[in-house]
Amino acid sequence: MHSILQQAAAKLPWLHICTLLDKVKNQPERKFYAEKAIENG
Repeated sequence: MHSILQQAAAKLPWLHICTLLDKVKNQPERKFYAEKAIENG
């Protein structure tokens, strides 16, 4: 799962990554929101 999150994070702007790390403490939720951000731009 860690590598999947890393792959998703590689496609996001740095500010999005910082926001996810700051506001979402649960790793599965971070993955969910990272994937949705990539899907929806």
